[in-house]
Amino acid sequence: MKHIARCAILTAVLALLAGAAAAQAVAGPMVKLARFVVCAGVENREPVGAADTFPAATEKVFVFVELKEIAADTEVAVVWYHNDSEAGRTTLAVRPGARWRTHAYKTLHNRTGAWRVELLDAGGAKLGDASFTVE
Repeated sequence: MKHIARCAILTAVLALLAGAAAAQAVAGPMVKLARFVVCAGVENREPVGAADTFPAATEKVFVFVELKEIAADTEVAVVWYHNDSEAGRTTLAVRPGARWRTHAYKTLHNRTGAWRVELLDAGGAKLGDASFTVE
């Protein structure tokens, strides 16, 4: 009898967890992207020198991220691509709140050509992307 009661409780808990996961999937992502800016730098938590083309002498390119309506502690990933090959990935922690600003950068190592950067949520879904060229 105790075994049956334990199984019933376990089944109820699993059903509640599945329902919560389904509700989150229906509600949408845990964060909303407000701004995603490729730039030459970040000062006072704001992007500086937003551009889609950078000179070959550029050492670093930054991506500024502003998120809104963060429901819970989570992470986002910034993924850099050079000529369609992944060139780097940075994971950034994000805390709950109405607004969160952060940034990441990529050291270019004299690599010219086409670049793309994507922002992924904790589940791997793309929140945003941007392309730029290093001449």
